[in-house]
Amino acid sequence: MFGRKLLRSDQEPTEHCHANLPYRCPRCGEHMRFRSLSSLRAHLEFSHSYETVVQCNTFSSVPQSSLKSSFPEKCLHMSSTTKHPHSFSNRNLHSNYAHCKNTKDRKSEIPQEWTGTETRCHLVSNLYSENINFIAPYENCMEERLQIVQALDALTEKRIDQLPHCLQKMAAQIAVIKAESAQLAQEKQMIQERERVLSTQVNLAIEMIIILKQKLAKTEQELHAREQEAADINQFLQAAVQKEARGKVKVQRFIEGLLHRIAVAEKQLQEYHEQQGKFLTKSFC
Repeated sequence: MFGRKLLRSDQEPTEHCHANLPYRCPRCGEHMRFRSLSSLRAHLEFSHSYETVVQCNTFSSVPQSSLKSSFPEKCLHMSSTTKHPHSFSNRNLHSNYAHCKNTKDRKSEIPQEWTGTETRCHLVSNLYSENINFIAPYENCMEERLQIVQALDALTEKRIDQLPHCLQKMAAQIAVIKAESAQLAQEKQMIQERERVLSTQVNLAIEMIIILKQKLAKTEQELHAREQEAADINQFLQAAVQKEARGKVKVQRFIEGLLHRIAVAEKQLQEYHEQQGKFLTKSFC
């Protein structure tokens, strides 16, 4: 039952997926392809075991001359396909078809004079010798095929046994990669948060710089106004100093004129007193 389920799951139409189904059944033809040799082997065991026995009996009933003409070519095909197991089924199918055709032609070539006991005795002796000559090479070819299938099965089992280790290794690598990706995602998130904080700080710094520039411009304007006021005050002070100097000169001149007038008045007064004293002295005399 397991082999039949495997066959149903593996067999698909060949016109759609030759690349996915590389192994072809030599008995059924192109419409039965399989993914693996184990599936093909199960198909042959469950579907063509009776046909193989019937065909072997048919081959044993073929005349010896036809076996000599057809069997070496089949052996050459089998020996060449042992190196290439994939092409064995195709060549075997064509050779079996040609062999069956030759057997039909050979049966028609049996002389009609052979009747009765001679024909039967001749056929029995030929069948005995042909069975001996055919079964041994056929068994050898079947043994070679079985050895190839066993080697492929051993290789497949070896690879299947290696699959858990490979899967564990891949799982460990995937876990490491996931941990690294999680760490990288966390680092990326931290970097994004730092970038947001830094961008906020940069925006605040830019705003502060703009405010400071505006304040600096206002301060420069105020400083320029105060410098202008200081210049005006300087000019006013210089003008006041000049006026004061001029006033001092005028006051000094006024005081000097006043002192000169006082001196002249005192001098005149002294002269007047002297004249008056002389007048009084004259009058008393």
